Amino acid sequence: MAALRELLDEHATRRAIVLAAPHMLRELRASAPGILPDEVKLEELPWDLVKLPVVRVHAQLAHHGFLRGRAVAVTAAPAQA
Repeated sequence: MAALRELLDEHATRRAIVLAAPHMLRELRASAPGILPDEVKLEELPWDLVKLPVVRVHAQLAHHGFLRGRAVAVTAAPAQA
C-alpha cells in the first residue's frame, strides 16, 4: 500500500482501482488504514486478472463500470485464393 500511496502522490488522482484475489484484498485493507489520502476513492475488484491479456483486463474493468468500454477493431481474414 505504501507503493500505491507513492504513485498517488506523484500523479494527481481522485480514484484508484485495486484488482486482487479476495484474500489479498483483505490483507491490503488491513494494511491500508491512514495510508491513502481522504480525497482518493479506492475501488476494489475481488478478482485476480494478472494472467489475462491487457485487452481482457480492460474489458473486465469496463464491464464492472470502472472504465469506459473500448472499441475493438475487427479485421476480416484474408481471402483464400
